[in-house]
Amino acid sequence: MGRVHKTDTLRPPGVLPLSPAFRARRRDGAHATVITLVGELDMATKARLLDTVGRCLETGASTIVVDLSSLTFCDVSGLNALLAASRSTVAAGGSLRLVNPSRSVTRLINLTGTGGVLLPGRGSSGEQPHGSAPGSPGTGQLVISDRMAQVLRLLQLDDGYDTAARVAAKAAETLGVDGLTVSLATGGERAELMWCTDRAAGRFEDLQFTLGEGPGPEAVRTGAMVLIPDLAQVRADRWPALSMEAAGLDARAVFCFPMGIGAIRVGVLTVVRRLPGLLSDGQVRDAQVLAHALTGRALGSVVPDANGAVVPADTPDSLLHAVVHQATGMVSVQLAVPLAQALLRLRAHAYSSGRPLTDISRDVVARRLRLDHNGNGNGDDTPLPVPDKD
Repeated sequence: MGRVHKTDTLRPPGVLPLSPAFRARRRDGAHATVITLVGELDMATKARLLDTVGRCLETGASTIVVDLSSLTFCDVSGLNALLAASRSTVAAGGSLRLVNPSRSVTRLINLTGTGGVLLPGRGSSGEQPHGSAPGSPGTGQLVISDRMAQVLRLLQLDDGYDTAARVAAKAAETLGVDGLTVSLATGGERAELMWCTDRAAGRFEDLQFTLGEGPGPEAVRTGAMVLIPDLAQVRADRWPALSMEAAGLDARAVFCFPMGIGAIRVGVLTVVRRLPGLLSDGQVRDAQVLAHALTGRALGSVVPDANGAVVPADTPDSLLHAVVHQATGMVSVQLAVPLAQALLRLRAHAYSSGRPLTDISRDVVARRLRLDHNGNGNGDDTPLPVPDKD
């Protein structure tokens, strides 16, 4: 039987006083570290849980089991602390799971759709999470390569643009792919490009954004992996517009991994290859774990602000597609149409002219292009006159 480690009562400034009714007892076993929670887990006591998990990780624990048999109460603040503890453990290359939850705690987990992360082998309704596979982050059976563990440790540094670029490049190398992108969901099936390692991956992501269809939007919508070993073999009716452009793409194999917890959709991790072919089971597991870690990163930071976690195309502190939003607003005002219709007109013009949506948007913002109600432009690059101000 392992030794019990008591945590001290020192707290950083600003942390609420810890309730004497709550305890987090640690016991190190041969195969796992068990943390038994006693009492009430809420805003006033969550710091004790996070402190205990942090100490476990510092001393090399990789498999953490949180026993809730003696937990008498848990609110949303407590649940967020459990999710934060899970994210920290996964980012360190380990796994964390809950055992013996009470009926009320189980109900809270089910209501929030977080069962796929916190209750191993069960989704929000007690079943296998949709789109997960044995060994995926949703099951708690996290078996990853040593190289992916290094990627996750690098991800923890959070040192801004340079670190994000190194993480993305290292992740692509580890997964054995030619390119990697990470996009964050901004509503519906739309997503903003945050990381991009090469031109082929960026062009494919931009095309999906322009057309509004493809494996990425499908992964965001369904919450399931979309694995396409050869784009040329996809049925034309699955993504009609994309299938017409597939022959001209450098990306031949595309694999999309949804980022999210339960019903929460955060974004999508996409990896591409220039030649057709499958990912190995190990590469799929590594990609799933990376997507899970990126989910934690996104939920734990201000998104989609540039908070040192993004790799933008133009400036270190703006979204890659910020110019698209600006152009959409301008078209909306110019044509007196809703923003959704304005974006559709921008997409239509980009597709018909064979140019990326971001390039079209830059022309609109620079007043080199003005669209009409049919999505047609002024037909040349002559700057439009700027009306005099009163």
